[in-house]
Amino acid sequence: QLSQILPKKKFIKRQLFDLDSRHTYRKIIPVYQLFYNSISNQNQNESPIKIPEYIDGSDLMIMKRILENYRILSNLIIKNLVNLENELLEAAAELHDNNAISILAFETLLDKNSNIDDKNSAKSLIKSLHNIDHPLTIKNLGDLAFNFKNYLNAEHYYLSYLDIISKSNPNKNLNKINLIFANTSITNTLAETYKQLGILNFQKPNLSLAKQYFTQSILTLNTYNSSNSNSIQSHYYLAQIYSRTNPKLSRYHLEISAQSAFKESFKDLGFLELNYFNNPIKALEWFKLGYDLNDSDINYLIGKFDCYILLNDYTEARSTYDSL
Repeated sequence: QLSQILPKKKFIKRQLFDLDSRHTYRKIIPVYQLFYNSISNQNQNESPIKIPEYIDGSDLMIMKRILENYRILSNLIIKNLVNLENELLEAAAELHDNNAISILAFETLLDKNSNIDDKNSAKSLIKSLHNIDHPLTIKNLGDLAFNFKNYLNAEHYYLSYLDIISKSNPNKNLNKINLIFANTSITNTLAETYKQLGILNFQKPNLSLAKQYFTQSILTLNTYNSSNSNSIQSHYYLAQIYSRTNPKLSRYHLEISAQSAFKESFKDLGFLELNYFNNPIKALEWFKLGYDLNDSDINYLIGKFDCYILLNDYTEARSTYDSL
């Protein structure tokens, strides 16, 4: 039953408020049920869903975002709710919601199984949305360029996206906009854009600007989800930036990313504790944790070996050496 897998009533009502929904909890629950029943009856040749007249594409996208936010915040992937998200997205696109159209167009473009006609249609839709400066489309173009290592274009689109968001709220700076968009997918999109710009500048390298972007990504997400993957990665990159100039601050950022099991953090924390803070006991803890998550990385064994030698534990050192 849908009621057994949906987020709690309190969560949904809070999300409806945060997302500035036109409708109440009592109005949207029957719509969720309508789509859920449709998924359950897909193999029974049921007639098309009759969406209530009071529901439009943007309402369906809000309903999708509620499920998306629940999935992200709870770290739970419930197959039937993911299917429900997809159905809501498809229906929103059919009702001409531009965000839904953009998402589906990019999915089609990147899908290796899509045929030429579908890809050409997706390109046409993306071009039309680009021509009207549709924010999500601009950001997605940045992601597309980034994935194909066209970093100059990626930076252009990311900066254009931030500019569009800023201009759509002319009386507010982006810090205040972040608070307005708290708990929405727009917040996550902003944070991801800042993070991507941070990575681009980290690679140049323009570490001063990279630091600003990574920090902004973290600040954007602190309003609702500090364990978000964009925030975690931003903490990790900040740790790399501070590793030589401020090891204590580097350790702070690494510990935050490690708390969310970002496996790249454990190795760096181990060597930082070992080589800078001269704390082989603490370093050994990090190497052990990292090795449990990724036993194919030889650096964890090297780190453990060095720690055992410093701790005069030659039996464990020999055992670790034999594992190399």
